[in-house]
Amino acid sequence: MNSSSGSYLFLVWLFSLFYVLPSSAQKDSVTVNNLNERAWQLYRANSPNALDIAYHALQLARQIQYKAGIGNSLNRIGLIHRSKGAYKEALLYFEESKKTRLSIGDTLGAAGVQNNIGVLYRLKGDVKKAYENLLAAARIFEQKKAFKYLANAYENLGITFEGEEKWDKAMNNYELALEYHVKEKDSVAMASIYYNIAAIYFYKDNLKQAESYSQQALRLYRQTGLWEVDALSLLANIASSAKDYITAERYYKQGISIYQEESFSDLGLADLHTNYGNLKIKKGQIDDAIKEFRKAKAILRNKGGPEDQFYLAQNFKDAFVTLGKFDSAYNYQKVATLAKDSIYRLKSIRANAEMNAKFETEQSKKELAEEKLLNQQYKTRQSILLISFVAVLFISILSYWFLRQQQRNTKLIAQQKIQIRDQEVADLLQSQELKMVNAMLDGQETERKRIAKDLHDHLGSLLTTLKWKFDDIVENTDTAQSKSILEANQMLDKAYGEVRRIAHNMNSGVLAKFGLIAALEELRNSITQSGKMKVELIHYKLDHEYRLENQLEIIVYRMIQELISNILKHAQADQLSIQLSRMNNQLQLAIEDNGRGFNVNEATSGMGLQNIMARLQQINGQMEIDSGKGGGTSIYIDIPL
Repeated sequence: MNSSSGSYLFLVWLFSLFYVLPSSAQKDSVTVNNLNERAWQLYRANSPNALDIAYHALQLARQIQYKAGIGNSLNRIGLIHRSKGAYKEALLYFEESKKTRLSIGDTLGAAGVQNNIGVLYRLKGDVKKAYENLLAAARIFEQKKAFKYLANAYENLGITFEGEEKWDKAMNNYELALEYHVKEKDSVAMASIYYNIAAIYFYKDNLKQAESYSQQALRLYRQTGLWEVDALSLLANIASSAKDYITAERYYKQGISIYQEESFSDLGLADLHTNYGNLKIKKGQIDDAIKEFRKAKAILRNKGGPEDQFYLAQNFKDAFVTLGKFDSAYNYQKVATLAKDSIYRLKSIRANAEMNAKFETEQSKKELAEEKLLNQQYKTRQSILLISFVAVLFISILSYWFLRQQQRNTKLIAQQKIQIRDQEVADLLQSQELKMVNAMLDGQETERKRIAKDLHDHLGSLLTTLKWKFDDIVENTDTAQSKSILEANQMLDKAYGEVRRIAHNMNSGVLAKFGLIAALEELRNSITQSGKMKVELIHYKLDHEYRLENQLEIIVYRMIQELISNILKHAQADQLSIQLSRMNNQLQLAIEDNGRGFNVNEATSGMGLQNIMARLQQINGQMEIDSGKGGGTSIYIDIPL
């Protein structure tokens, strides 16, 4: 048994002794207050014993009917549950605490609980209810002139607005909170506000103001001995953005040193290593950057969420691309894509959980109201008839509702069958149209080659024979009297050269003559010079010397043309990256833009993407699309060679 567990058991025994011994209600209320204070201290220290102490205080307070202690204990239990993410349980305890405090006229205490409820809704992502509760609490604090609590409410409002990226509103509330914290001389709270204001200025790219407020936060943090490393991390990021790499490196090292001195490893340390690695990349020290990223990776192995994994994987990818290690870069890009998918899934799960929690809460309230109604009705014999009538009415309405629902479902199924049939017809038409387009393009290629061959073999041969005969005539004719014959001979030379040129052009072109990479370079230069978009072309194990099979090069080139056309028409992007690599007997293609993105489920029915997917089916290729509103688009294609 460790010392902390022993101290806890001794404390429980001591309080239990006070409870068992005959004592007055006044002494018991003091015991309750002491238990609540101890629970608060353990909660601030993240101790697992905090909840047991709070429950013990609640039990004793209820036994002696000490309502002030009951309200305080319920609030403590709510805070502990909220810190553990048990929002449903926390809300129940907060609501009961608020009700208990209002019953004894403790309006200020009830407002404090409402402030805690506002923070809970902010953590759940229900911003509307967060604002309602925080503003209601702030109004009561202002009426009661409770400036310390008022400052806390304004700070919570600022944090809520900052989460919504409403920077000006967040700044206004932080400044109001700071004004009251200064009056109360609360250094810890002032430091927190300075840090939050500095972060907003940093997001708004006002580095001078961000650096000023961060320095004030750092000074107060060092005085109080709290969270100094947070201020150092922000100062390092500010200096890095200002390209003051020497100062940034000094702050990063100070922050990392603090963690090492305390032998503590958490997400804050992982962020420091990651941001320090980014600084190393800016300085061109790529190998050192990768070392920092690996330190962050070791910390995040058992900690952190998909957002942390996504950010770190992206950094790894950028570093390996800079080193030209495209295999490693491609692997980390896949990790980043998986993490991004996890982020979307988690958001969806959280949204569903919140909906279920809201439904269960409303359902609980409804069941409680019905139970109270039944208890009142059971007091008289006449209420039995009323309950029977209500039951029959409810069953009738429910039966009618089920009947209407069944009719709606039948109608919906019929509509869905019609839509499915229409879609099948549309898919068939698209498939037929695609076959016709492919046949036309193949026919054009064949016809071009046939005409080129005819020009070269037949007409070229005829002109060659004619040229020989003219040469014989020129040799056997007096040159002074054969000027017209010489001119005709020269024109014949020009005609022969023109026929050869036309045949050559029809039979080649950049793609057929020089290959896929040369054709893509020409396409890249054309788009870049037009000023519509900056295009980056990266190829690995593919160059001008290495040629793919002719038909495959044509298919790949056409797919890339189709994708670029879509990007130019719809994406509103100004940067495009085309990456081709040949690995493990596969051709891997990645096309990424920084445009507005799109809904993948809606867009894949378009003719352009349908054509691409049909072409990929012909060559056993696969395509993945990663896109979201405002997040750009990444398309990955794998083709077996």
